[in-house]
Amino acid sequence: MRFINSKILRIAVLFLATLNLAHAQSVDAPTFVGGEKWEYQKRDLWTDKVSQRFTVKILGVSGDFVRRSFETTNISNNGEIMKPQSSEMTGRADLNETVIFHGEKMTKLWYQWPLQPGKKWSFQFRAELAPSAPNAAPQIMTTNINAEVKGWETVEIASGKVKAIKIEYKSNWTTDSPASTGDTVNTVWYCPELKTQVKNVFETFAADGSPQARTVTALVLYQAKP
Repeated sequence: MRFINSKILRIAVLFLATLNLAHAQSVDAPTFVGGEKWEYQKRDLWTDKVSQRFTVKILGVSGDFVRRSFETTNISNNGEIMKPQSSEMTGRADLNETVIFHGEKMTKLWYQWPLQPGKKWSFQFRAELAPSAPNAAPQIMTTNINAEVKGWETVEIASGKVKAIKIEYKSNWTTDSPASTGDTVNTVWYCPELKTQVKNVFETFAADGSPQARTVTALVLYQAKP
């Protein structure tokens, strides 16, 4: 009887430990604070050249929304640094997006909180593309995205190594008039401690599967508060 009780006890302890580990690995939506700032650098994977630098700063927080400022500097293929472009925008604090298409509300569900390894979800959104010619009608693009949380990884950034949760987004887009299609794979590494993606690899593919645009964006500086 003692043997059975001790065995049951060990199983219970292991079960609780597993639950605690799963809970520890889950990630909740970030809580932003005014003054936080992140600087990123985008690099073309075909040429290995830096194509863009940009900074995001939290200006203020109001309930479920945050006001952000953006400063973007593009860099040409020959290395010419363009004049920085600045803007401000209010968005959702949970890092998702709400968009309106022809009166219909849609959600770009980039993060289905809480995040944990193995979690999957899907979403769709549509957008109207500007005409490619003066007399052409605008195109409607429909994008279907399947997201999956792959697991935890150690990512090296400019300031050292951080723990980040890897998420893969596989997308298929189609347009009408004329009909066309393509695929993208966007892999991101989100670091809860820094409240941002520390790495983002974006790849596009033509209908025949050939790779097209390929970029990697990495965090280079940050000012994140606990």
